Amino acid sequence: MRAPLAKYGMRIDNLADAYAVWWIGAWQATRGSTDDPSQAATAAVRQQVMRTMAAVPEFAKANDTLKQSMSEALFMQALLLGVGLEQAKGNAAQTKAIGRAAADGARGMGLDLTAMTLTDDGFKPVD
Repeated sequence: MRAPLAKYGMRIDNLADAYAVWWIGAWQATRGSTDDPSQAATAAVRQQVMRTMAAVPEFAKANDTLKQSMSEALFMQALLLGVGLEQAKGNAAQTKAIGRAAADGARGMGLDLTAMTLTDDGFKPVD
């Protein structure tokens, strides 16, 4: 994942980058999209994640081992969603199932992906 992340100025060893990649990938999965997000949108989401992590004391207290484990899990989930969507192309039922799984997983992390849209300013509430 190093090369695809580098084009967005992201790294595999950064928890905020992993979360941003997962968040965008999960949101895209709920829409059945495999399009590359814009660099502006990706940078804005990364900033949203960094602000949130800075405001949550548990992230500041997390040790490197925990951060690495979280990063790996988030990157793996994002990768599986992307691969699943690619393989499901042309199969509406499978694409929809992947989207539901992504939405359910995000809800478990406190995010309602159906209530947001991705813009070049990051995620915003749906009007």
